[in-house]
Amino acid sequence: MDDLANLVSMSEESLNGELRARYALGKIYTYVGDILVAVNPYENLPIYAPADQAKYRGVRKPSPTVRTCEFHSPQLPRAL
Repeated sequence: MDDLANLVSMSEESLNGELRARYALGKIYTYVGDILVAVNPYENLPIYAPADQAKYRGVRKPSPTVRTCEFHSPQLPRAL
């Protein structure tokens, strides 16, 4: 589940359980409504290459990543 705001039961235990499950699958970014939650993976991830960035341009609400926030937030400056 990419957006934890859709949980049937919204509690600290359910949020933490879902975050743990996503982390175990290597999914460190998770939405809770319009908020992006990031769990530190304690390792370098090869997810910030230009080809990866291009996947998120123009997509309404793609899977959660920092790039999603960058390309869909009018308040954030764009990388050149």
